[in-house]
Amino acid sequence: MLENSKAPLSMECRINRVPHHLCKVKEEAYTPLVISIGPIHHCNETLQNTEKHKVTYLKSFIEQNEAQPNLENLVSTIRGMEESIYNCYEETISSSMHSDDFVKMILMDAIFILELFLRYDNKNWGSDDPIVENQWMYSVLMVDLLLLENQLPFFVLEKLFNLAFPN
Repeated sequence: MLENSKAPLSMECRINRVPHHLCKVKEEAYTPLVISIGPIHHCNETLQNTEKHKVTYLKSFIEQNEAQPNLENLVSTIRGMEESIYNCYEETISSSMHSDDFVKMILMDAIFILELFLRYDNKNWGSDDPIVENQWMYSVLMVDLLLLENQLPFFVLEKLFNLAFPN
């Protein structure tokens, strides 16, 4: 039993499920309405419509930063941090996903967040951006990004941002 026990998980960065007894009080306070970030709500069918926006934002992010990083650099960066990212989530959440799916999800979610903030900061909103076209969607999306279970470790965003903007 002692030989098979794992070392305690680091408490530096933890993204946990909200305890069931709290969710029962007001489930909508902990459940995203339009977008899933990270593995906890990733399989929620009602949030799958926004996955196409993540692909559009990833493409835009790569095209606007042509010099670097390219898709291969982004994937290898996430893959290099994969174990640290896994350790930020409850074991039951992260161990249920295949490695390639986990890396893809983290990359898509992180780039979506970065591109969303870059667009907002640069006022680079176009009429072809479906998030802007639906003002309610942007408002709800910003609330979803603040939910406890709907998070990425900050070091992922920081690493990708520094890769794209080294200066």
